[in-house]
Amino acid sequence: MPGVYPPKRKRYTLEQSPQQEVEAHVAAAPSSHENSAAAGLSVAGTPSVSQGSEQTNTTSSVLVTFGEESTEEEGDSSSADEANDECLFRAAIIDKVFHMVEFLLTKYKAKEPILKIDMLAIVEGYEAHFPMIFQRACECTELVFGISVKEGDHLENSYVFCSALGLTCEGILKNDHGMPKGGLLIVVLSTIFREGNCATEERLWEVLSRIGVYPGIEHITYGEPKKFLTQELVQAKYLEYRRIPNHHPARHEFLWGPRAHEETSKMKFVEFWAQLTGTIPSAFPAYYEEALKEEEELANTIASSSASLQYIR
Repeated sequence: MPGVYPPKRKRYTLEQSPQQEVEAHVAAAPSSHENSAAAGLSVAGTPSVSQGSEQTNTTSSVLVTFGEESTEEEGDSSSADEANDECLFRAAIIDKVFHMVEFLLTKYKAKEPILKIDMLAIVEGYEAHFPMIFQRACECTELVFGISVKEGDHLENSYVFCSALGLTCEGILKNDHGMPKGGLLIVVLSTIFREGNCATEERLWEVLSRIGVYPGIEHITYGEPKKFLTQELVQAKYLEYRRIPNHHPARHEFLWGPRAHEETSKMKFVEFWAQLTGTIPSAFPAYYEEALKEEEELANTIASSSASLQYIR
């Protein structure tokens, strides 16, 4: 693909931690300061990953500052010892978060229930920080794998998995190792929305390169991405892949497919972005207004259909 080249890096391996995946996805997430479809994609508080470069942001900066205001105060009030203690604390929290993510993914693959008592054992020594660790781990599973963790049986303190943003394609959204691929679909649908509801193939691969996904290169989580996008997701009606008329040589573009429109909505995406960036949906004014308009049109359509049925009766 012209203009999109993978960096010279080693291949993904099964032993690779989800850390690199999380960092790259956060760097490609929408910013609340984004005012147009062509604006930058880095999350406030985390550095962007430039095309063709190695990732330089750390997990600690992603997960500890992600969606939070900095607690750093001006002046020289904090001592070197306090700064060192804070650094060690952050590192410990990040370690617990990734152990929690691995635990959740193991439960997901085994289709086993998630019990709070088991998760408390993972955060041993940091039980007081369990809510924050659990929240960060859930954000990771949503952002990278497209699965959400919701409260199940309140009395048993158990939790259950569900598809993020209402996307339910269970069979297609898993790779050969049983790992969910919904995170890639979320990034693609998100990009199409931000590009004015239609993204050229060149633009989409440019965005996907920021999370280490390139056409023709096998990815540990997403497999061969071009086949997944242009064939599997098109056949599942999550995407529409069409040739742009009057272009030589041929160029193609992506749109939301009918199943995407049926299962999710633009408002769910705006709310998802707000959750990830620790803000509110109206912080993305242009997209929020478009999502509101879509909901109003849907409500009017439903009301008209109901009125027609009542008239027939």
